Amino acid sequence: MKDNDTPDELLAASLTIWKDALEKASADNPVRLFTRTIDFSKPEVELGPDDFSMLMRAYAETVGIDVLSYGRMLGDRYEIRNEILKSRVGAAFRTVFEAEGYYVEIPSAFTLHKVPTRFLILMGAVLLGIATGKATQLNVLLGGAVGGATNLLINILATRYMQSSKRHDLTWTEEFVIKFLKISEPLSLSDLHKLTNLNKPFLKRTLNRLVDKRLVVKQSNSGGRKTAYSLKE
Repeated sequence: MKDNDTPDELLAASLTIWKDALEKASADNPVRLFTRTIDFSKPEVELGPDDFSMLMRAYAETVGIDVLSYGRMLGDRYEIRNEILKSRVGAAFRTVFEAEGYYVEIPSAFTLHKVPTRFLILMGAVLLGIATGKATQLNVLLGGAVGGATNLLINILATRYMQSSKRHDLTWTEEFVIKFLKISEPLSLSDLHKLTNLNKPFLKRTLNRLVDKRLVVKQSNSGGRKTAYSLKE
């Protein structure tokens, strides 16, 4: 890739790289991967629930991203096992599909999700842009192509990679939630779910960690029927 590649060139390169990424995902996940080939001439493809994270991790590795180091960048200062760090990249980019409405987590159920092939090409271009440090092209690439929550999420993920030397006190999920609380507070769990599209158990775990870190305050109304969260003053 050249330093002056345009967003259109990133998209074209993304499409070319997908063949290698699919081969890698299939080789790395011979049993779990459901979708092993994608016809990009068709408007949609069906992906299994685990395909999102496996395909995104494989694509990241194909374009030269060290998923162990990147996984550590997406976390906070607390270290966890290497295999979890490696899988974190795929899981993080799966939430991008969730924020855009193409993935819904349904525990204990195998559900196929229809995803526009153009969005897979876009996500490949995002990972390629992150790997090659093309922040300016990413902003142009995403403009009007995704929703506001998705755009914010991708920018957080991209910034973490580009600030590789910085150690963070927040995980990427905690940073994502904090951004929304800065815009509008207090917010209930249902409010955050509507704003982000992310599933409630995931958001609740994130909010609980922020409460434990004393960055967010949990408040209940007089009847105790509704709980809201706001930034600690």
